[in-house]
Amino acid sequence: MISNAMLQQAGAILGQVANGVNIVVVPQSMSVGTAENPAICLKSAIQVNWVKKQMAAPEVRKYVEDDVDWDGIIGTVALDTLVIQEGVFDGTVAYRSAVIWHEHGHVLHGKTENGNVYLYEVTSLANAVGVLDDEEIRNVLEARSGAYRAAVDPGVAALRQFLQQNWQITL
Repeated sequence: MISNAMLQQAGAILGQVANGVNIVVVPQSMSVGTAENPAICLKSAIQVNWVKKQMAAPEVRKYVEDDVDWDGIIGTVALDTLVIQEGVFDGTVAYRSAVIWHEHGHVLHGKTENGNVYLYEVTSLANAVGVLDDEEIRNVLEARSGAYRAAVDPGVAALRQFLQQNWQITL
């Protein structure tokens, strides 16, 4: 169930790296694109309308707690909104942070899964050492290394270098 506490937690994670960026959490049953992707940064008007339409549907609303102003949240959805499936919050804090910061990387570096987007994600995680558990961060980086390997330019060389130098992870 989508709760105000979950929405606040998502905002707090995003707030560690950015202000003024909109983030919404949606039920796990709601599509955000491909089956393996638990989040999306909305980069087109078509995506914005698609997400708003899904969020307004009764089959999605039934997974939202009564005290959540869901219509108000739907009204905030716009370009560069981060849409995160609630299942992300079943993971560790490091995983939640990686997903949210990855999507914020799309706000900064465009819609493609490029090295700069992933580099933003991993440097944000590295900057959180001391706040997040080092072992949790390493586990997330290793689990997501397949996605990092699939990154396209720009930024792939810098991503590889950062992971190797800071975490001894070779792509």
